[in-house]
Amino acid sequence: MEQLTVISLNGRQRLAVALGWAMPALGVMTGTVHSLAADGEVNAHEGFVFAAALLWSVFLVRRGWRDFLADVARVALSHVGWLVFALAAFLVTAVAIFNSLGAFWFGIAGSLWMVATVAVSLALAAGRRRFFMQVALLGLNILLLIAADALIGVYVLPRQSHHKLFIQHDPFLGWRLRPGPPVKRKDVDYASVETVNSWGFRTPEVADAKPAGTKRILVVGDSHAEGYTVNDDETCSRLLEKNLARSLPVQVISLGVGAFATDQEFLSYLYYGRRFHPDLVLLMFCENDIKANVATRYGRTRKPIFEKHGETLTLTGMPVPDNRTTGLFSPNLLRKSSLLVLLENVLMNLALKTREGETVGLDQGWEVTRLILRDFAQAANRDGARLVVMNVNAADPSLDVIDNRLRAVLAEFSIPYLETATAYQDDFRSYWVAGHWNQKGHRAVADVLTPTLRSLLGSESPPAGK
Repeated sequence: MEQLTVISLNGRQRLAVALGWAMPALGVMTGTVHSLAADGEVNAHEGFVFAAALLWSVFLVRRGWRDFLADVARVALSHVGWLVFALAAFLVTAVAIFNSLGAFWFGIAGSLWMVATVAVSLALAAGRRRFFMQVALLGLNILLLIAADALIGVYVLPRQSHHKLFIQHDPFLGWRLRPGPPVKRKDVDYASVETVNSWGFRTPEVADAKPAGTKRILVVGDSHAEGYTVNDDETCSRLLEKNLARSLPVQVISLGVGAFATDQEFLSYLYYGRRFHPDLVLLMFCENDIKANVATRYGRTRKPIFEKHGETLTLTGMPVPDNRTTGLFSPNLLRKSSLLVLLENVLMNLALKTREGETVGLDQGWEVTRLILRDFAQAANRDGARLVVMNVNAADPSLDVIDNRLRAVLAEFSIPYLETATAYQDDFRSYWVAGHWNQKGHRAVADVLTPTLRSLLGSESPPAGK
């Protein structure tokens, strides 16, 4: 049998190992003291953890216990290379930083760095040439990973499904857009760049408080409102703002997110939009909203749902459970790495199968949609805003029945219907790409909406229903 050889440690190395064993406890005690200074009190859990850390520190003062732990470290260092300790230290540090973990985990990271330092000194003593070759190989692998991450971001992610990769979980809506660097999309029919702000919507950052003398329009809708087939400045929302700004100070804020239904658009106003104090709320209605308003999920992703009880709606399914993420990577990490975004998606596809869409009737969908629109208009009116609705499918002759029924529902509750069919002066197909407006479509719709919205913004009459 081969005899195991255990290395010996000099005085400095033994001191470094001892500090490594002590760092988690020091981190816990430091965190508890900070909590006490900030809050003026310590809860029972914090007190118990502090006592355990203090007891551990007392053990480390004893030479026999310290020598035992030094021997444990010597055995580990004899059979585990410096690279393992260094990578472990780096990973724990990164996870602690990006996930904002407590002082204990930063102590663990510090402990690993101390042991990694000792391991490096031992590796240098054993052979400098071999050590620097390992460093060179490590550096090469890191460069390859960085290059792979960049290539995935440029050539792989832009061709992936919009709803799988560029969405994050939201407990109120089911999902929102994922903040991060501009997303480059590429399809056989279009290419675009999309920028998502810090709160998960494709719109510029604005303050909650409305500037004096400025009018605000809040746009809610699905992928048509989000407009991911065109660049940021080519969306209907941005073009509307430019058109209207020629005659009055105005801000257009878009909360459009792909696959949203009317129920989620109403909730996006309640949870995110009303704080901007809009004067008008423009809802972009789509024919597939009707069935989606009585569905509990989109693909594998769950969503909230309004249940109808007579003429009253009851919101159920909240908070929405998170089945969009594995929990292995923090949102901060996913915003910075294309490789991790792709890995997250692969793991989720292995864990969850996309479920079949729920079978619901149009009549049931219309009953709930009618009440959502009623409640939406009332909520906007109470906030001093006015709900107006346009139909993105208004000019599609195959959907005239839906358009006529939508008009009837809006008329019942005195909700203005904005005509957009006249936007399409040429071949109807020339305004669309991949089932959504292209640049020409966004421009045409914005141009036809501009005079109506300008008139509504300039009107002194109170909102309907007041």
